[in-house]
Amino acid sequence: MSGPTRGAPNCRRVFVESETTFGSPVTQYPLAVSALRILSSTVTAKKPRRAREDGFCSASKIGSIAEKATAEWSIEFAMGTPGTAATAPDWNDLLVNALCMVQVAAVADTAISGGASTTTVLGVTSSTNFTALKSAVTVNGETRRVTAKTTGSPDTITVSPPLSAIPTALDVVTSGVSYYFDDDADATPRAVTLWIMNNANQWRLTGAVATSASISGGGTTTLRMTISGVAREARQLFTGTCPAGINGAVTSMVVSYAGLVPDDVSAANPYYLTMSAGLAAEESVQVTAKAGTTYTIVRAQPSGSAQTHAAGATVEPYAPTGTYLETPIPATGGSYYAAGVLTRVESFGFELDPGLLLRENVHGTAYTVFDYIQGQRTITASAAAWSDNNPTMLRVFDAGARTATEMFAQQGDTTGYIVAAVCPNTYVEIPEHAYSADAQRLDLTGEAVGLLGEDEFFLMLG
Repeated sequence: MSGPTRGAPNCRRVFVESETTFGSPVTQYPLAVSALRILSSTVTAKKPRRAREDGFCSASKIGSIAEKATAEWSIEFAMGTPGTAATAPDWNDLLVNALCMVQVAAVADTAISGGASTTTVLGVTSSTNFTALKSAVTVNGETRRVTAKTTGSPDTITVSPPLSAIPTALDVVTSGVSYYFDDDADATPRAVTLWIMNNANQWRLTGAVATSASISGGGTTTLRMTISGVAREARQLFTGTCPAGINGAVTSMVVSYAGLVPDDVSAANPYYLTMSAGLAAEESVQVTAKAGTTYTIVRAQPSGSAQTHAAGATVEPYAPTGTYLETPIPATGGSYYAAGVLTRVESFGFELDPGLLLRENVHGTAYTVFDYIQGQRTITASAAAWSDNNPTMLRVFDAGARTATEMFAQQGDTTGYIVAAVCPNTYVEIPEHAYSADAQRLDLTGEAVGLLGEDEFFLMLG
């Protein structure tokens, strides 16, 4: 047992595993390395039905017709980092295979070389491995996007927005992981399998894809993301007991409730349970068939050894002890730039709609979602700022002129513990102006657009 009581809120857990085939889990059980530390999560699964429409000479609704099953999910988590900019975070699989982004891996670090660097053009030992418009670098606690590179004496990389100070010779230029949206996400539709649970019950969602995401930072809390979406299929496991107990040799057991695992259990689609959780006799078993309350089991799967379990032993959905890499990033460090100018803001956010068009209600399946095709994305950047003459009011002028501006946010200021996001071309709406006894605040909100494609939003680890 992982907590004091069944279903305790402090025992909520999520595991995320990328699928190689849409709607099919790679493993039928969660892996420790797939764990994601969460703030909250929800699952809404429905199996709708409707009455027959023919009247039978009665005002009563007669009979029932099964309709296709639906599943929706949402996960909120702190966007913590693993302590090194080159290591992908625990939420990597959600970005790449649920939100349909591309990960740009970190390359070898370099260093400032020569004396010609500025706040935007950095002379470096080597620019070879960096990718213009995609790579991320961090210099003295400031994470920036690489917009161009050259080779020469020295090599150079151009970054945006400007650094706050000109770096000096030998300053390390750290390469980090970055992400951008993929125009070819539907070439082979990708998805994740989610295990969302506490000790009392567990949902296994297959073919899970994101239909929206939001990032919020600043204020008084940690940087966080909420991702919501749909899944092709949802299956639920429950907690019960083994009334008679079993020894270490048997390959079947009787449980207190037939529905601890779903009815579609088979050798090809097994489910996993933990017996005597938290005790010396703890054991995980694979369920390959059931006949009423009698389960056929494979002992000590996916790991461990067979044990003897006393009468009344608890049987709960299997979950390993997760391994977690991330450290939350508070709002005590970081910066916000609008059009390359440092701007004081209270909070900032990014709303991400990946533009997936779900293929639904395909004939011959029991589930609403079949897969998806790629539609147009909608990305919105926002910030709550004070009405400083420079630069906030100049962004209002840009809005009136319908001029695109770069919106860049960074939270954290120590290398290895930074997340930055940028919309390079954002058309900010003219905000509402309210004049009162309070300090005037303006909500800057605008839609981000691309120039070359796949370039309206970037997320970077520094």
